[in-house]
Amino acid sequence: MTLRLARETDAAPASGAIRDVGLENRMAAMAADDVRAAFAAMVATSLEGGRAAILRPRARRALMSEGVKLGLRPFDTSLVIAIVQDAARRGEGVRTTPVQGRLGMVGAPNESERIWPILLGVFVGIALLAILILLVEAG
Repeated sequence: MTLRLARETDAAPASGAIRDVGLENRMAAMAADDVRAAFAAMVATSLEGGRAAILRPRARRALMSEGVKLGLRPFDTSLVIAIVQDAARRGEGVRTTPVQGRLGMVGAPNESERIWPILLGVFVGIALLAILILLVEAG
């Protein structure tokens, strides 16, 4: 076995790969109004203990509920929580490019699932209004 020093030409493919990874991370970064980024910010504010990134069970349940309300699947909601906790333990902010890249790999919210709670609320509101009108007319 013979050891040899690397030449500059040997290092060129590695620097190109690093540049490609950086480009992919920037392309995966999300807009500030993306539901995943907004939910990640909510998670970050719920963490306690600095770099220990503690999330109490009550806070986790509330975040899980909120993530689903925002249209994220429960699995994707859990992934966002895990990504934010991991980032906090590494000392990274949720707005950094690596964290945004990881969040970009989480499934985007399903807009059709998000509309059902709204439609249900509208339906219940109309039904209550109709009952109120009937009561007023009867009285």
